[in-house]
Amino acid sequence: MQLSDAYRRCGVALVVLALLSAPLAGAAVGGVAGASDAPTLTVADAETSVDSSTTVTLRLSNAPNGVAGFDLRVALTNASVATITGVSYGGNYPVTNSTVTDDGARAYASGIDLNKVYEDGASDVPLVTVTVRGAAAGTTQLEVTGANVDNDDGNDVNPTLTAGTIRVTGDSGGSSGGNTGTGGAGTGGGVGGGSIGGTGGSGGATEPVEPSSTVTVTDTTSGATAHVRNVTGAPDVTANFSAAAVANGTGVKAVDFDLSQAPGDFTVNASEPSPTPADAPPLAGATTYFAVSTSGLNESVVASASLTVTVAPNATPAGGVQLYHYANGSWHALSTMQTGEHEYTAQTDGFSPFAVGPPANESDQTTQTTTQDTTTTTQSDGTTSANTTADSTTTTSGTIPGFGPLTVLAALGALFVAYARR
Repeated sequence: MQLSDAYRRCGVALVVLALLSAPLAGAAVGGVAGASDAPTLTVADAETSVDSSTTVTLRLSNAPNGVAGFDLRVALTNASVATITGVSYGGNYPVTNSTVTDDGARAYASGIDLNKVYEDGASDVPLVTVTVRGAAAGTTQLEVTGANVDNDDGNDVNPTLTAGTIRVTGDSGGSSGGNTGTGGAGTGGGVGGGSIGGTGGSGGATEPVEPSSTVTVTDTTSGATAHVRNVTGAPDVTANFSAAAVANGTGVKAVDFDLSQAPGDFTVNASEPSPTPADAPPLAGATTYFAVSTSGLNESVVASASLTVTVAPNATPAGGVQLYHYANGSWHALSTMQTGEHEYTAQTDGFSPFAVGPPANESDQTTQTTTQDTTTTTQSDGTTSANTTADSTTTTSGTIPGFGPLTVLAALGALFVAYARR
């Protein structure tokens, strides 16, 4: 079956499903107990021990109008007791961005519900899971210091914020061997140490550490290059350019890859922003253009990718920011979410030219900008005729073929959801 046939059949099925479920959805929303109550963003309590880790999930109690996306800031009140070592999303949000501070005291996380998992009437919605590692016996609070949650209507949810308690107990195994023994200092050390005063600890056995990828960013004459090395398994890899590809407050901050398998070493190149496009026609209303490309990366192993950019106030288009990607002779509007004060994240199905432009008109999915060149020809009888040729640049709202069938299906699903809402 051709892709166009599958596209039409899936479209009909989704539209029919949307029509059939609309009354039920309305009834469900009306029947949710406490749906009018302000949602609460809860942080679970957790317990761990020194040198061991635990996870804490942040959940939204209810979402009467669904969840479109979020960005959160969390912090530990006592980083000497525990530190934040990571943030995960459980695969629920295809577009994510997260940062943990070097001291492990704070973290930032954002996600977009591009697949519309959490719709009207959703409850107990998991947003992020924070991994915390014990450092010393004691307690600390994990607080949400800032939260922006948008519902499917584009409005702020404004949840009530709570904090969770992290309790860290005891010392790591092998830290004490009894009255006389030293207990050993490392892996397997607790059994021999402390032979007089007792058995010692359990030995302080350490979990095997998988090799992790390394990303090194170097400046270039036209921007920056991220060198990604030692990628193993099927990881998420972030090429964090920080300010290396930013000029005057605008540019690429990071490129995130969701890889289906280890790709080997590769590089990611990001150009500095420019007011004019280098390898594409101008986009109406665009303020800034930049390019992102990869070298040594087989696109077949890329399940999805997203990029995060920062846009200075003087480069922000009227009406807001939407990112666009140029491919196959046209500009394509990408699903874009604001993930920081001047930061925006969008999922992309390919690389090369990008543009910062105004929001696409959702009621008109395709717009064309046509320029005409007229050539005047003098005939043998002295009359003239004008031959007009037109060059068209098409701007398409949506995504484009790129990294494989999973991405294509996700893109089609997003388009059908948008169509059902018209």
